[in-house]
Amino acid sequence: MRNVFWSGIRPALVALLLAVTAAGCAEREAGKGTIFYLAPGLLDEFQTESVKAIETTFQALGYQVRTLDGQNRSDVQLNQLDDALLLGPSAIILAAVDFDSVVPGIEK
Repeated sequence: MRNVFWSGIRPALVALLLAVTAAGCAEREAGKGTIFYLAPGLLDEFQTESVKAIETTFQALGYQVRTLDGQNRSDVQLNQLDDALLLGPSAIILAAVDFDSVVPGIEK
């Protein structure tokens, strides 16, 4: 039971940590830049509503938001993370498909 809890909460904690980082960037950047939201998939209602909330919040702060669909594949999401990092975004919000598989990307 405990393992199931942590496997479900880890992606949320990563997303929260990156969102807090993005909020700090919002103050620093004064409304400039791009924020990437790396969603695990866009087929369920939770993720589509998350996209709306993130876009609304950060666009109101003056940021452009780009959402990428990980297609529920950790390899796709890791490649998206690498690509997003190369573009020098103000922040990346990551809702990981599989927390353990994205650790190398987060370390970058």
